[in-house]
Amino acid sequence: FDGRIASADLHDELAARFGPRHVFSASQLSAYGQCPWQFFAAYVLDLRPLEAPARRMEAVALGVFCHNVLFRVYSVLRD
Repeated sequence: FDGRIASADLHDELAARFGPRHVFSASQLSAYGQCPWQFFAAYVLDLRPLEAPARRMEAVALGVFCHNVLFRVYSVLRD
């Protein structure tokens, strides 16, 4: 990869998306050179990695869960 976008179609698409006078940083060009899909996802679609889910339940979710479990247990014991 020599730092130039050779495809005229891609050049036109990027100009339409970012503006014809947009200057790409060295890291953006490097990202494109390493993996065009990652460049597209990060800089064109502006996708970001998801945050890791919390290992703890929120209070409301925990309360609903406990109520459902206790309801089922007592329903079985009652019958």
